[in-house]
Amino acid sequence: MVPDFTKALLNVSESGTLRDLEKRMLGSEECVDQDTIHDAYGSLGLSTFWSLFLLTGGTSTIALATYVIISLRQYYQREGISPITIISDIRYIMYRRKRFSRKVSDLESPNKLEMT
Repeated sequence: MVPDFTKALLNVSESGTLRDLEKRMLGSEECVDQDTIHDAYGSLGLSTFWSLFLLTGGTSTIALATYVIISLRQYYQREGISPITIISDIRYIMYRRKRFSRKVSDLESPNKLEMT
C-alpha cells in the first residue's frame, strides 16, 4: 500500500496539482499593515480583563474567609472555648481600646497641659 501512496503523491506533486491546491487553500500571502490590525482589534490592558480580576478576587476572598472560619471553629472546639466567651473577649478588647484612646487624647489636649 505504501508504494501506491508514494507513487500517487509523486504524480500529484509533479503535475502541479499540489501547488494549485496550496494556492486555493492558503490564499494569497500579502503583507497586512500592522496599524490596521491594531486599530481593528484594539490593545489588551487591565480594563480588558476587569471582570476576570473581579471574579478571581471574589472567589479567593470567599475561599480565604471560609478557611479562616473553619480553622477558628476547629481551634475553639478543640480548646473547649464557647462562642459566648469569644464575644465577651471581643467586647472587653474594644472597651480597653476605647479607654486607652481616651487617656491618650486627654494627654494630648492643650487645656490639660495649661492647667498643670
